[in-house]
Amino acid sequence: MEPKRQALNAANDQLNAAMEKLTQLKVKISALELALSKLTAEFEKATQAKLKCQQEADHTTKTINLANRLVGGLASENVRWAEAVAGFKVLLFHFSITATEMFVTKIILISLYVKQCVILFTEPIKHSLVTHAGCIAAGVG
Repeated sequence: MEPKRQALNAANDQLNAAMEKLTQLKVKISALELALSKLTAEFEKATQAKLKCQQEADHTTKTINLANRLVGGLASENVRWAEAVAGFKVLLFHFSITATEMFVTKIILISLYVKQCVILFTEPIKHSLVTHAGCIAAGVG
């Protein structure tokens, strides 16, 4: 019976040692799971921050592209205006109008404009007067 007790005690000692090792492993697993959950939360937070930065970078890239298109368009307009100004300078050089000639030209244009305005305003007034005067002479008005 004694050898069986010794075997039982040895088995119990092994069982206790295994149970103690199991308890230590469960504690270690619990600590690792806690660390894993913290790391997972940090990873998700970092992933969201990365996504936000990527969206901001995309938006900035789009804004830069639009600005480059605008600058390119304005540069081409600048070239077009410079060419137009150069063309006008060539025209002025070919015609080389003196200050007196320019003044006379302005006076003629203003006179023509005033004459046209007078004609436009006097025709309806003349017609109205003739019509109204005819009515008065006939005793209608």
